[in-house]
Amino acid sequence: QSSVSKVELLRQVTSLRADITSMTADAERLQQEHNTEITSLRESSSAELESTRQTLQAEIRSTQTQQKEAEKAAVESQRKLEDAERCHSVEMEQLNLRFADTRDTLSSKVGEAEAE
Repeated sequence: QSSVSKVELLRQVTSLRADITSMTADAERLQQEHNTEITSLRESSSAELESTRQTLQAEIRSTQTQQKEAEKAAVESQRKLEDAERCHSVEMEQLNLRFADTRDTLSSKVGEAEAE
């Protein structure tokens, strides 16, 4: 019975060794698959991040360009406003002078009419 037990134990040890070898191979295969998946995810994430970074940089450049154009338009509008204010001021001075001339002329004629 002792020799049967030894044979049975040897069979069990051999079976367990085969199981361990198989499990080790499975673990190595799973580790390789895991590493491949992680590498793929990193590359994909990296590509997505780069794409997002480029998109954001393009949007920033576009916004900066729009801001510069808006600033130029604001400066131009301010210049036009100042020009219009100067023209209005000159026109008002001319109207005031014409009014004063007309008033003086009218006053003079009224004075002449009263003198006659």
